[in-house]
Amino acid sequence: YLAGAGFCAAIVMLAPAFSLAEAQSANNVRACQSGNAEGCFYAGAEIAPNNKQNALPYFLRACELGVPDGCFYVGRWQLYGEGNIRQDRSAALDNFERACSVGHYEGCEYGYDVAVLPQFGFRDIGRGLDMMEEGCEAGNIPACKDGAAIAYDGRAGEHPGHVDFSRAGPMAERVCADAYDRLYCQMAEAIYGNPESPSFDAQRGIYYNQLNCNQGVAPSCGNVGYIYMMLEEYELAAQAYTRACRGGQQNHCEYGQYLTNWIRTQASELAAYQAQQQQRNSDIDGLIRAGRYSDAVNRAVHEYRSTDLASRAVLAANNAGAMSTLNTQDLYVLAYWFPSGQVASFVNSQLSARGTGLEGTFGGDTNAAGAAAARYQQQYGSRAPSYTTNSGPTPSSSPVLSSAQASQQTRDRYRAAWCQGSNQNRNVC
Repeated sequence: YLAGAGFCAAIVMLAPAFSLAEAQSANNVRACQSGNAEGCFYAGAEIAPNNKQNALPYFLRACELGVPDGCFYVGRWQLYGEGNIRQDRSAALDNFERACSVGHYEGCEYGYDVAVLPQFGFRDIGRGLDMMEEGCEAGNIPACKDGAAIAYDGRAGEHPGHVDFSRAGPMAERVCADAYDRLYCQMAEAIYGNPESPSFDAQRGIYYNQLNCNQGVAPSCGNVGYIYMMLEEYELAAQAYTRACRGGQQNHCEYGQYLTNWIRTQASELAAYQAQQQQRNSDIDGLIRAGRYSDAVNRAVHEYRSTDLASRAVLAANNAGAMSTLNTQDLYVLAYWFPSGQVASFVNSQLSARGTGLEGTFGGDTNAAGAAAARYQQQYGSRAPSYTTNSGPTPSSSPVLSSAQASQQTRDRYRAAWCQGSNQNRNVC
């Protein structure tokens, strides 16, 4: 290998000094003429040190064929009037813009400065924003940042006429997705997550609020709590408000504590209710197993006032052929409680069989609206007992907080977004 290398070096030393460079330059020119982008760029690069004006067509052709460096270098020559190139800032800006449109980092950087900074004489904020948006779409993250800064708040109020959330949002999202950048992730949160924003998008709002909260942004955790309140997911709301509180958002501490206390109260009431229901179920089941159907119905009606337990006792009595053992007054109550269905059919059949004499008094349908209650009133001189459907305890109070007031439309949009997204919750959906 070493011997071969020495031999090649000797051949080069013996050849004329200009032949290799000339051959290479000629090859690049021919490659450029056949449409080779790199050939054009290298041909221009070889000519530029001696004559930038002659190199310019090769660089521009390279740019046309997909090498944005060509546009960028020509633009820089034109901007400052380098070599034998006449200064032409307008042409320079055009070339920077061409380079930026395909994501060229320095092309976007120079183009933005020339379009926006006062010393270059353009002060064309709109063109700068268009350029950054185009560069961002081509994958230039710094361009995304500059464009988002203008379209979000006019770069902190310097250019208020160019605020446009519909343009700022996608650019902020690209920056956020590239590598978590808190500023731009929060910008996306504000654009999509605020119900007052013209670009409000509930699904994106949920995503960016949760993303920022998970990254330790306390105000975002407060917003997550707000969203959970909209979804009536109070336990999750309490957790989010607590995280916000721990992050220094003192205004959320009270909300988190209030919800936590409310949830504990509900849990305690639910546990007591479940224990009570378990005891009542066991009581009725014991009477049914003992064949005491009349006692089971009577207790379900007058002591527990439960349609679920009464239905269970009646169906058991009917299956055992013991409907005739049931108390007539209890049958009247059941006729009032069950205006239709299996229990109503069994009860009305038994009342008809007993010939109480009141079946036709209130119309042919003994359970027409109001009829069952009316005939109980006539028969016993008092109102029929009320009943419950065992749906569970009524919440002790509503946990609605002043920070979580919103229109029904906003609530529905959050709920719809939640149910269509990846965070589906079976209770809400």
